[in-house]
Amino acid sequence: IVPGASEQVNVTFEPAADGAFDTTLVVNSNASSPPDNTSVTGTAIGASVSVTPRTGNFESIGVGETGYLEFSVTNLASSQTNLTVESTLLTGADPEPFDIVDGTAPFDIAPGENRTVNVSYSPTDAGESDAQLQILSDASNQPQITIWLPSSDTYIIVQEIDSVDADDNTSDNTTDNAADEPMSTVSV
Repeated sequence: IVPGASEQVNVTFEPAADGAFDTTLVVNSNASSPPDNTSVTGTAIGASVSVTPRTGNFESIGVGETGYLEFSVTNLASSQTNLTVESTLLTGADPEPFDIVDGTAPFDIAPGENRTVNVSYSPTDAGESDAQLQILSDASNQPQITIWLPSSDTYIIVQEIDSVDADDNTSDNTTDNAADEPMSTVSV
């Protein structure tokens, strides 16, 4: 650099994680003064995730029927980078009747955008079922989100029908009328 002139030095900041970073830029030269040191700082803001709703309940669903719940995964508008959802999975005591039918990971979401994850519930047995939807991402605020997916009850529809055999004449057609009230007989 000629006497009286200056030169610009560009410093690139590409953090691999969010947080505050600092370092020192040291400029060595052939000048008689000691090296010139300059402090350089930067703050990396990672993606921030939000999921709504935060709970899901399939209520009462009959065996052989299917219920659906929809969850919205959002990369908040304040994020400075894409959100990478690395995994969407079902865990818990009874995940078999549950299924992720749309929104399986991996996928990326731009700042201010969202993606839907749809979960179905198709019980094969009566009773309650419990599972959790886990969403794993590179979000700085919540890298793992767990959403409980209980069913309050699963039921089987049973219709009871009495059958009468018209050809069966062996039945005892007597009725005890202890109150001695008038009765009528109806033939079918």
